[in-house]
This record gives sequence, C-alpha cells and structure tokens, in this order.
Amino acid sequence: MISLKALSVHAVLPALSAIGRDLDIVSSQNIGLITSGFFLGLSPGQLILGPASDRFGRKPTIYAGTALFVLGSILTTMATVSKHYKRDELIDVLLWHRFTGTNLLSVVPQDRILAFRQANKS
Repeated sequence: MISLKALSVHAVLPALSAIGRDLDIVSSQNIGLITSGFFLGLSPGQLILGPASDRFGRKPTIYAGTALFVLGSILTTMATVSKHYKRDELIDVLLWHRFTGTNLLSVVPQDRILAFRQANKS
C-alpha cells in the first residue's frame, strides 16, 4: 500500500506528453496541472478519513479507500471517452485524478499505524 502513492505519480509522468496530445493541450503548464491535481487531493484524504478510521476501524477505511482509489483510477482513464458530454476533458482528468489522490492518502497512513500496532504487540 505504501508504494501506491509513488506508483500513481510515476505511472503518469512518462505519459504526460501523450496525455497532452490526446487532450489537445498545447500549454505545458496545463499538462503539469494533472500531477498538481493529484497532489492537491492528497491532504483532504487524511483529514477526512483519518478520523473516520478512528471511529469505524482501520480495515473498513482501508478497504473503502482502496476501492475508491481503484474507482478513481478507472474514471481518470475513461475521462477522455466522455466526449459526448460536451465538457472539457482536461477538467475531467483533473477532477478524477484529484479524487484518486484523496482516496489514496486515506489509505497510506493506515498501513503504517497497523504495522506500528502489530510491532508493539510482540
């Protein structure tokens, strides 16, 4: 689970130029917004699902965060398919990538907490 954050960022970086071509983005600043949107989504995940994990338990929030991360990843890849909605595809990619980042960082601290608690039991 710890490696999901790095994988999410490093999987997108080599493909940024291809994403820009597919979405007809000419400005490199707009292409950089894709990774910025992901990082902007990281903080709310901790703030929202951190207290939720204290209330509902670690495992349910890990399962929910992972499922929402996978859903966000699928919707990010399908954002360019929704051309019939007459929306800007870049905005769709930014929104879903931010959603993915929010749910990912709701999971990452949880595994560290579980590992810490397991180490203290023995």
